[in-house]
Amino acid sequence: MISNDIQSILEYFKDLLNDLHVSAEAPENVSNDATFLELDQALKTIRAAAVELGNGNLSHSITGKGYVVGSIKNLQASLRNLTWITKAIASGDFSQRVHFLGDFSEAFNIMTEKLETSIRDLEEARSHFEMVFQTIPDATVITKVADGTLVAYNRAFMEATKFTDADLSAGQFNICDLYIDLSQQENFIKTLEGDGFVENQELRFHGKNNDQHIGLVSSKIIIIDGVPHTLSVIRD
Repeated sequence: MISNDIQSILEYFKDLLNDLHVSAEAPENVSNDATFLELDQALKTIRAAAVELGNGNLSHSITGKGYVVGSIKNLQASLRNLTWITKAIASGDFSQRVHFLGDFSEAFNIMTEKLETSIRDLEEARSHFEMVFQTIPDATVITKVADGTLVAYNRAFMEATKFTDADLSAGQFNICDLYIDLSQQENFIKTLEGDGFVENQELRFHGKNNDQHIGLVSSKIIIIDGVPHTLSVIRD
Protein backbone atom coordinates (compact mmCIF):
# COMPACT_ATOMS: atom_id res chain seq x y z
CA MET A 1 0.00 0.00 0.00
CA ILE A 2 1.11 3.54 -0.75
CA SER A 3 1.19 5.80 2.26
CA ASN A 4 -0.89 8.94 2.40
CA ASP A 5 2.24 11.09 2.17
CA ILE A 6 3.40 9.39 -1.02
CA GLN A 7 -0.13 9.51 -2.42
CA SER A 8 -0.28 13.28 -1.87
CA ILE A 9 3.07 13.71 -3.65
CA LEU A 10 1.92 11.61 -6.61
CA GLU A 11 -1.34 13.57 -6.84
CA TYR A 12 0.61 16.82 -6.81
CA PHE A 13 2.91 15.72 -9.65
CA LYS A 14 -0.03 14.31 -11.63
CA ASP A 15 -1.79 17.68 -11.43
CA LEU A 16 1.41 19.42 -12.45
CA LEU A 17 1.72 17.26 -15.57
CA ASN A 18 -1.92 16.94 -16.64
CA ASP A 19 -4.03 19.88 -15.47
CA LEU A 20 -4.45 23.07 -17.48
CA HIS A 21 -4.32 25.22 -14.34
CA VAL A 22 -2.34 24.13 -11.32
CA SER A 23 -3.37 25.65 -8.02
CA ALA A 24 -2.29 22.84 -5.72
CA GLU A 25 0.60 23.59 -3.37
CA ALA A 26 3.38 21.16 -2.63
CA PRO A 27 2.71 18.80 0.29
CA GLU A 28 3.97 20.36 3.50
CA ASN A 29 5.85 17.26 4.61
CA VAL A 30 8.24 17.46 1.60
CA SER A 31 8.17 21.17 0.80
CA ASN A 32 11.72 21.54 2.12
CA ASP A 33 13.14 18.28 0.79
CA ALA A 34 16.00 18.91 -1.67
CA THR A 35 15.21 15.95 -3.95
CA PHE A 36 11.53 16.89 -4.10
CA LEU A 37 12.32 20.52 -4.84
CA GLU A 38 14.71 19.52 -7.64
CA LEU A 39 12.09 17.26 -9.25
CA ASP A 40 9.38 19.87 -8.72
CA GLN A 41 11.47 22.54 -10.47
CA ALA A 42 12.33 20.18 -13.35
CA LEU A 43 8.67 19.34 -13.98
CA LYS A 44 7.69 23.01 -13.85
CA THR A 45 10.48 23.81 -16.33
CA ILE A 46 9.30 21.05 -18.68
CA ARG A 47 5.68 22.19 -18.32
CA ALA A 48 6.50 25.84 -19.06
CA ALA A 49 8.75 24.94 -22.02
CA ALA A 50 6.10 22.65 -23.51
CA VAL A 51 3.48 25.41 -23.26
CA GLU A 52 5.73 28.03 -24.88
CA LEU A 53 6.88 25.72 -27.67
CA GLY A 54 3.29 24.69 -28.29
CA ASN A 55 2.40 28.38 -28.69
CA GLY A 56 5.30 28.91 -31.11
CA ASN A 57 7.46 30.94 -28.74
CA LEU A 58 10.99 29.86 -29.64
CA SER A 59 12.65 32.62 -27.62
CA HIS A 60 11.51 31.23 -24.27
CA SER A 61 14.47 30.74 -21.92
CA ILE A 62 14.68 27.11 -20.82
CA THR A 63 16.77 26.69 -17.68
CA GLY A 64 17.80 23.57 -15.85
CA LYS A 65 19.59 20.41 -16.82
CA GLY A 66 18.97 16.71 -17.24
CA TYR A 67 18.06 14.41 -20.11
CA VAL A 68 14.48 15.57 -20.70
CA VAL A 69 15.22 19.29 -20.27
CA GLY A 70 18.23 18.87 -22.56
CA SER A 71 16.08 17.16 -25.19
CA ILE A 72 13.59 20.03 -25.07
CA LYS A 73 16.44 22.52 -25.50
CA ASN A 74 17.62 20.55 -28.56
CA LEU A 75 14.08 20.63 -29.98
CA GLN A 76 13.89 24.38 -29.44
CA ALA A 77 17.25 24.85 -31.18
CA SER A 78 16.11 22.69 -34.11
CA LEU A 79 12.90 24.69 -34.48
CA ARG A 80 14.87 27.94 -34.40
CA ASN A 81 17.14 26.58 -37.12
CA LEU A 82 14.10 25.46 -39.13
CA THR A 83 12.63 28.96 -38.82
CA TRP A 84 15.86 30.50 -40.13
CA ILE A 85 15.99 28.03 -43.04
CA THR A 86 12.33 28.72 -43.89
CA LYS A 87 13.01 32.47 -44.00
CA ALA A 88 16.03 31.86 -46.24
CA ILE A 89 13.91 29.78 -48.62
CA ALA A 90 11.19 32.44 -48.60
CA SER A 91 13.81 34.99 -49.69
CA GLY A 92 14.81 32.78 -52.63
CA ASP A 93 17.67 30.68 -51.25
CA PHE A 94 16.61 27.18 -52.31
CA SER A 95 19.97 25.64 -51.41
CA GLN A 96 18.79 25.17 -47.83
CA ARG A 97 17.95 21.66 -46.61
CA VAL A 98 16.87 20.15 -43.29
CA HIS A 99 18.64 17.07 -41.94
CA PHE A 100 17.99 17.23 -38.20
CA LEU A 101 14.26 16.50 -37.76
CA GLY A 102 13.99 12.85 -38.74
CA ASP A 103 11.05 11.92 -40.99
CA PHE A 104 10.00 15.58 -41.20
CA SER A 105 13.31 16.44 -42.91
CA GLU A 106 12.52 14.37 -46.00
CA ALA A 107 9.02 15.85 -46.36
CA PHE A 108 10.35 19.40 -45.88
CA ASN A 109 13.13 18.93 -48.43
CA ILE A 110 10.72 17.48 -50.99
CA MET A 111 8.42 20.47 -50.46
CA THR A 112 11.37 22.84 -50.94
CA GLU A 113 12.40 21.15 -54.18
CA LYS A 114 8.83 21.28 -55.54
CA LEU A 115 8.52 24.93 -54.53
CA GLU A 116 11.79 25.76 -56.29
CA THR A 117 10.61 23.96 -59.44
CA SER A 118 7.23 25.72 -59.34
CA ILE A 119 8.81 29.15 -58.96
CA ARG A 120 11.22 28.48 -61.81
CA ASP A 121 8.31 27.35 -63.99
CA LEU A 122 6.41 30.52 -63.11
CA GLU A 123 9.44 32.67 -63.90
CA GLU A 124 9.86 30.93 -67.25
CA ALA A 125 6.15 31.35 -68.01
CA ARG A 126 6.31 35.01 -67.03
CA SER A 127 9.38 35.55 -69.19
CA HIS A 128 7.64 33.82 -72.11
CA PHE A 129 4.51 35.93 -71.63
CA GLU A 130 6.58 39.11 -71.49
CA MET A 131 8.34 38.17 -74.72
CA VAL A 132 5.05 37.42 -76.49
CA PHE A 133 3.40 40.52 -75.01
CA GLN A 134 6.17 42.79 -76.28
CA THR A 135 6.25 41.25 -79.77
CA ILE A 136 2.52 41.61 -80.45
CA PRO A 137 2.35 43.90 -83.50
CA ASP A 138 -0.78 45.69 -82.27
CA ALA A 139 -0.83 48.12 -79.35
CA THR A 140 -1.64 46.09 -76.24
CA VAL A 141 -2.25 47.20 -72.65
CA ILE A 142 -3.32 45.75 -69.32
CA THR A 143 -5.32 48.03 -67.04
CA LYS A 144 -7.25 47.75 -63.79
CA VAL A 145 -10.99 47.42 -64.29
CA ALA A 146 -11.81 49.49 -61.22
CA ASP A 147 -10.13 52.75 -62.22
CA GLY A 148 -8.36 52.30 -65.57
CA THR A 149 -4.84 52.46 -64.10
CA LEU A 150 -2.27 51.28 -66.62
CA VAL A 151 -0.43 48.16 -65.39
CA ALA A 152 1.47 46.98 -68.48
CA TYR A 153 1.98 48.05 -72.10
CA ASN A 154 3.97 46.89 -75.10
CA ARG A 155 6.30 48.67 -77.48
CA ALA A 156 3.61 48.89 -80.17
CA PHE A 157 1.45 50.98 -77.82
CA MET A 158 4.34 53.36 -77.21
CA GLU A 159 5.02 53.67 -80.93
CA ALA A 160 1.35 54.38 -81.68
CA THR A 161 0.85 56.99 -78.94
CA LYS A 162 4.41 58.42 -78.79
CA PHE A 163 4.37 58.10 -74.99
CA THR A 164 7.65 57.18 -73.28
CA ASP A 165 8.33 54.84 -70.38
CA ALA A 166 8.57 57.90 -68.15
CA ASP A 167 5.12 59.05 -69.30
CA LEU A 168 3.60 55.62 -68.68
CA SER A 169 4.95 55.05 -65.18
CA ALA A 170 3.13 52.08 -63.65
CA GLY A 171 0.46 53.12 -61.20
CA GLN A 172 0.38 56.75 -62.35
CA PHE A 173 -1.01 56.67 -65.90
CA ASN A 174 -4.76 56.27 -66.44
CA ILE A 175 -5.93 54.87 -69.77
CA CYS A 176 -9.31 56.62 -69.37
CA ASP A 177 -7.59 59.95 -69.94
CA LEU A 178 -7.00 58.98 -73.59
CA TYR A 179 -10.67 58.72 -74.56
CA ILE A 180 -11.93 61.53 -76.77
CA ASP A 181 -15.62 60.57 -76.93
CA LEU A 182 -16.96 59.96 -73.41
CA SER A 183 -20.08 58.28 -74.79
CA GLN A 184 -17.85 55.72 -76.55
CA GLN A 185 -16.01 55.16 -73.28
CA GLU A 186 -19.26 54.64 -71.38
CA ASN A 187 -20.57 52.17 -73.96
CA PHE A 188 -17.26 50.32 -74.03
CA ILE A 189 -17.14 49.91 -70.24
CA LYS A 190 -20.79 48.89 -70.07
CA THR A 191 -20.26 46.16 -72.67
CA LEU A 192 -17.07 44.97 -70.99
CA GLU A 193 -18.64 44.73 -67.55
CA GLY A 194 -21.76 43.07 -68.91
CA ASP A 195 -20.18 40.46 -71.20
CA GLY A 196 -16.66 40.21 -69.82
CA PHE A 197 -15.22 41.05 -73.22
CA VAL A 198 -15.46 43.48 -76.15
CA GLU A 199 -14.69 42.64 -79.80
CA ASN A 200 -13.58 45.18 -82.40
CA GLN A 201 -15.30 48.20 -80.93
CA GLU A 202 -14.26 51.43 -82.66
CA LEU A 203 -12.83 54.02 -80.29
CA ARG A 204 -11.27 57.42 -80.76
CA PHE A 205 -8.35 58.33 -78.53
CA HIS A 206 -5.43 60.71 -78.49
CA GLY A 207 -1.71 60.22 -78.09
CA LYS A 208 0.93 62.22 -76.27
CA ASN A 209 0.78 65.22 -78.58
CA ASN A 210 -3.06 65.22 -78.71
CA ASP A 211 -2.92 63.63 -82.16
CA GLN A 212 -6.13 61.66 -82.68
CA HIS A 213 -6.29 57.94 -83.46
CA ILE A 214 -9.13 55.62 -84.39
CA GLY A 215 -8.71 52.01 -83.37
CA LEU A 216 -10.64 48.76 -83.21
CA VAL A 217 -10.36 47.65 -79.61
CA SER A 218 -10.83 44.07 -78.41
CA SER A 219 -10.73 43.57 -74.66
CA LYS A 220 -11.22 40.79 -72.13
CA ILE A 221 -11.40 40.80 -68.36
CA ILE A 222 -8.63 38.75 -66.74
CA ILE A 223 -7.85 38.15 -63.07
CA ILE A 224 -4.39 39.02 -61.75
CA ASP A 225 -3.68 38.33 -58.07
CA GLY A 226 -7.42 38.16 -57.44
CA VAL A 227 -8.04 41.61 -58.96
CA PRO A 228 -10.02 42.12 -62.23
CA HIS A 229 -7.91 43.62 -65.03
CA THR A 230 -8.58 44.34 -68.69
CA LEU A 231 -6.35 43.01 -71.48
CA SER A 232 -6.91 45.20 -74.53
CA VAL A 233 -5.56 44.96 -78.07
CA ILE A 234 -5.90 48.12 -80.20
CA ARG A 235 -5.73 47.64 -83.96
CA ASP A 236 -5.19 50.73 -86.07
